Amino acid sequence: MSASLELKGICCSMVKAKSEAESPEWHRAQIEACLERLKSPSLTEEGLELWEGYLLHHQQRLKQLEGR
Repeated sequence: MSASLELKGICCSMVKAKSEAESPEWHRAQIEACLERLKSPSLTEEGLELWEGYLLHHQQRLKQLEGR
């Protein structure tokens, strides 16, 4: 595969990933993943703060996308 075709494939993948990241379904899935991570008994205080931040971000973005 030529470098330009490979680059085009990477760019197409990035565009697709970006459009998926802007969908309510993607944010709902991320919220579920965050909630699962927050249940982990081995989560450190730093990890807890990190996952709570991710959760808040995805909840806010979902509200924006749904127009609430």
